[in-house]
Amino acid sequence: MHTMHGDDALAAALSAVAALGTARDREQLMAVRDRIASQRLRVLVGGEAKRGKSTVVNALLGRAVLPVGVTPLTAVPTAVRYGDDPRTEVTFADGHEERHSLAALEDLVTERGNPGNRRGLQRVIVYVDAPVLTGGVELVDTPGTGSVFTWDTQAAYDALETTDAAIFVLTADPPISASERDLLHRVATLSATTFVILNKVDRLDRAELVEASEFTRRVTAETSGDPDGTALTGTVYPMSARAALAPAGDPGFNVFAADFAAYLKERRIGDLRLSAAAQTRRIASSLLDEVELARRAAQMRAGDAAQRVEVFGARLARVAIHSRDALAVVNGESGRLLLALNDAAAEAAPRLRAAICRKLDELLTGSFGLPPPPISSG
Repeated sequence: MHTMHGDDALAAALSAVAALGTARDREQLMAVRDRIASQRLRVLVGGEAKRGKSTVVNALLGRAVLPVGVTPLTAVPTAVRYGDDPRTEVTFADGHEERHSLAALEDLVTERGNPGNRRGLQRVIVYVDAPVLTGGVELVDTPGTGSVFTWDTQAAYDALETTDAAIFVLTADPPISASERDLLHRVATLSATTFVILNKVDRLDRAELVEASEFTRRVTAETSGDPDGTALTGTVYPMSARAALAPAGDPGFNVFAADFAAYLKERRIGDLRLSAAAQTRRIASSLLDEVELARRAAQMRAGDAAQRVEVFGARLARVAIHSRDALAVVNGESGRLLLALNDAAAEAAPRLRAAICRKLDELLTGSFGLPPPPISSG
């Protein structure tokens, strides 16, 4: 059993990395530290557009809280936490906060009421007194990927970087696609545990349901890299989330809800710590990559840098690529060269490397007995 000393060490590592990262890094890691302190697991409900993600969240809550519709709807990731005073708390990009009723969600988080998030919402938290939330969890409804609203896809990807565990929503008709398979792989890689739901099975007859379920199990097992699918949860849950909200309920949803409740009871704290360590490692690794690039390139003479630009330009001229792709490549290379020649980066490198490696090694290989972080200290 882990001790509070372990949690204190984890919080110290989070703070150390956050202090050296970007504003976005700091926000993400301080949110993780807050979840560790409150022992609240962040479970992202993700998937492509129009798979019924908001309806799945509503089914878990036991009533219709989040807006649903027939067109791509959710525009802003929406976290749902326990609270005996139902409300919506909104933080805007300019820093000011507002409090609204649950009825205001339609105008705040949907494409109908807030297209492309033109109102500039940074964070939306809904508080309701649903029993599933009393187990120390927050459910995060996300915009669907792959819709005509490209900003929804980016918002979903940004939210994915902050998740601890996930519920991935597929549908029986249409079945899982190549893009969904790739997204599922990404979700499973970033989440401590991933549940897979096969929603909208009420559209199929019995034979079609068997076929769709077996196909989905086979694809998800291949996606996980494990023939038994145990890198995810090993189970695909066929259900109708919409039927689950009806008085008669839905047997498939009931099976999932029971397994999800058991998971929260047995593995919530362990997965929260694993996720916190993984998020810290990812950000630390990214910072060290940037520092290593800066350190190496700062040692180059200006003539060397100019030569690299010339060589890169010659290489680019030989490659037949579209102008838009070429611009992206040039911008990326130019950005690296500018970063490389920043003298301040050379001074920051030793401090950054020592602080991160010391804290992470102390935490990840000592307090929790986890494998060493995949970053170099050389």
